[in-house]
Amino acid sequence: MRPVQGRSAVIALTLTAVVAAGCGSSSSTGGLSKQQLAAKANSICSGYKPKIAAVKAPSISDIQSGHYAPYFDQIAPIYDQAIAQLKTLKPASNVQGQWKQMLAQFGAVTSLIDQVRTRVDKREGGAPTLLAQVVPRTNAADAAAKNIGATACASAPTQSGGG
Repeated sequence: MRPVQGRSAVIALTLTAVVAAGCGSSSSTGGLSKQQLAAKANSICSGYKPKIAAVKAPSISDIQSGHYAPYFDQIAPIYDQAIAQLKTLKPASNVQGQWKQMLAQFGAVTSLIDQVRTRVDKREGGAPTLLAQVVPRTNAADAAAKNIGATACASAPTQSGGG
């Protein structure tokens, strides 16, 4: 079923976009310039991509049967570590607005993913509806990362296995 297979790819892309949460912006005194933030964020994201790609994505049958929580359970700590590293980056004062906006967008994506995990774990309904909300949030977060120059954060990792 194509939509389900596409959803698996969206999940992987979404999770990759979450990593971009700390990507930076332009220069000013007292913090990293846009170029410096982009370089540091790209380095961090590039370091986590192999770890993310090593986690087997859920198969189509896993997704159809609602057994994709283990994927989130394995991958969420990787993203939490990456985001924690990205949050240590301190933007210059003239890019803090972009920084805060991007962190808020990625926070919304993370919240939705956590809600999906909880609903699947508890066998509650509504996970597909939440997944549908993740896509537009991911697109916005992706655009923000690319705008800052954190292209490694905005792009999806290569997935091993799954659908």
